[in-house]
Parts: sequence; C-alpha cells; structure tokens
Amino acid sequence: MKNNDQVLIMEGYEKGEQCNRNGCKGILEEHDTDYGCSCHMGNPPCSYCVNCRSYCEECDWDGYEEQNESNLDRIKRERNQLINKILYE
Repeated sequence: MKNNDQVLIMEGYEKGEQCNRNGCKGILEEHDTDYGCSCHMGNPPCSYCVNCRSYCEECDWDGYEEQNESNLDRIKRERNQLINKILYE
C-alpha cells in the first residue's frame, strides 16, 4: 500500500528560520530598530512586541508589509510572484 502522507512545509516568521514562501530557501533576518519594548510603561502590548520585523533578502518578503496589507493586496502580490517565477525561472 502506498503511503499518502503529505509533508506540510511551514513558512518561517522568526529570525533564523527558513522562509519557505513559494519555494524560497532564504533565511529570515530581522530589521534593526532604534527602540525596544515599552510594555513595562503600562500600555501593553507595544508596537515593538506586535509588529513583525522579519524579512527575507532572497525573495523580498517583509513581515511588516504582510502584516499590514489587505487580503486582496496579498492575493495580487502572490499572483504576481507566481507569474514571475513561471516566466523567469
């Protein structure tokens, strides 16, 4: 009997994880910030804790942009990435 188990490849979100978006093998980095966590100042969660700072240099994915885009914009971006992959790879 053939094994029908499928492997789920998760997209990375943290610094040091593999990107895995559209087959990307890049390793995620993190944007530098000039500020830190301010949750201790009495108004958690702060923007430092809730904003994604990860990005991938190899495929130009940016967690902050993804976090703030609408679903329609995300679908358009992913469609364009797929078209570019088909045409240029």
